[in-house]
Amino acid sequence: MRKIFLYIFLILLWSNTGYSNEKFNTWGMAGTTCEEYNRILKDYPENGLVAAYSAFQGFLTGYNLSFPSNQQKIVNYQEFEYVENFINEYCRSNGKNSKIWEGLIKYFNSLPSYR
Repeated sequence: MRKIFLYIFLILLWSNTGYSNEKFNTWGMAGTTCEEYNRILKDYPENGLVAAYSAFQGFLTGYNLSFPSNQQKIVNYQEFEYVENFINEYCRSNGKNSKIWEGLIKYFNSLPSYR
């Protein structure tokens, strides 16, 4: 009986990572590339910024809450324009295929701790 549970456990463990694919690990504007992000801002200047604000805010909040409270950051430390400029500079420095979420994590790591 223990062998059956062991086999089931191993199969479930393997299948969980077997279906992991970078295309499915992120979603929305925060999960896109710098090239796609810049295209959205160019094609939809006003609505693109609103979408970016919402996406960045949601990503940073969710990422922050994934840590214990003693490791959380002050995510509203800067105005949105600062975060936008940070991401724009990140994209210029790292190329069009860079991921927005990677830039947001870099920004997150620069924030002061909550406690």
